[in-house]
Amino acid sequence: MISVHDRRSTGNQADDETSEWKGSNRLPAEYRDRSHVNFTAFNRNMLVTGEVPSEEARQAIGAMAEKIEGVRQVHNELIIASPASFSSRSNDAFVSSKFKARLIDSNQLSANHIKPITENGTLFLMGL
Repeated sequence: MISVHDRRSTGNQADDETSEWKGSNRLPAEYRDRSHVNFTAFNRNMLVTGEVPSEEARQAIGAMAEKIEGVRQVHNELIIASPASFSSRSNDAFVSSKFKARLIDSNQLSANHIKPITENGTLFLMGL
């Protein structure tokens, strides 16, 4: 069970999952079809990544994320671009999993203490 080895309390873990769900469900309807947005929470910090059609959309989504109950800080890393292709997203997933595997292989830090998120080739690390 991964939650046992996580430094966050089970309450914080549940709050983070709820915050991610709220972000996805509160994404303004006018941007859903023209955007690719991910909400990742860790220890009440929210990372918003992906692609949006305009600066207005970027600001609106960031402001919405800041209003999610329990989120202390929002890091808005949205870029103005067309939604990423399936192959780009697949490569991002590969980069994140490769980082996680190297972290496990290093045996110097628990892999459960860092959450890697890759978007458009940029690797973001969230952790304690």
